[in-house]
Amino acid sequence: MTGRLQLAEVTAAPLGSLLGTTSSRCVHQRSIDLFAELTGDDQWIHTDPGRAGKGPYAATVAHGYLILALLPELTREVISFPAAGAVLNYGSDRIRFVSPIRAGSSFVDSIRLTALTHRAAGLLLGLEHTIASNATGAVHCVARTLTLVPPQ
Repeated sequence: MTGRLQLAEVTAAPLGSLLGTTSSRCVHQRSIDLFAELTGDDQWIHTDPGRAGKGPYAATVAHGYLILALLPELTREVISFPAAGAVLNYGSDRIRFVSPIRAGSSFVDSIRLTALTHRAAGLLLGLEHTIASNATGAVHCVARTLTLVPPQ
């Protein structure tokens, strides 16, 4: 499956199904700098283009947690959640930062359904996000997240 799905379509999908792939996103240095300022993680590998240009990745790279912070927005691009009520981040089961994302690079997120559990608190979706480079297809991050959709 591809495209923006209604929640009913997600719940009808077999486990392991590709729910969709997001549009291309670019990680700009400005976003990296703002994230560094917000979190206090101003390590040179993220914020000093001159020094990072001579470092192991030949450029500044995005914080792994910056990429994770984008997952809710990326999820909403693939899944249309009900307008009423909240959609809650229930946590993560597994996160791997496979390769860095250089500043100015673009990526897409391919989202698979890994679990679906009906609970009193609502519908719990297990989603696997695979963040990959547009240019090379190299995987940057794989994250298994849990999203709780309370009953309306």
